[in-house]
Amino acid sequence: MHTDDGRRDMDELFVRGSQSVRNSTAVGQVAGLGGLLAILTGTVSVVAAGAIVAGGVVLLIGGMLVVLLFL
Repeated sequence: MHTDDGRRDMDELFVRGSQSVRNSTAVGQVAGLGGLLAILTGTVSVVAAGAIVAGGVVLLIGGMLVVLLFL
């Protein structure tokens, strides 16, 4: 059966609470970094897609100019 040790119980609760806060903070930081990485990856994907579309537009306009030269 548990006995009331007074001050020692309070110290133990404080230590356990501190450890819990540290663990929660570490998990939160990892989750935050994961979210930031996802945002950066998405940004790179959007930029790459924009470059592909821009390249397609340039090829389209270039092709039209070449056709116009032979008309």
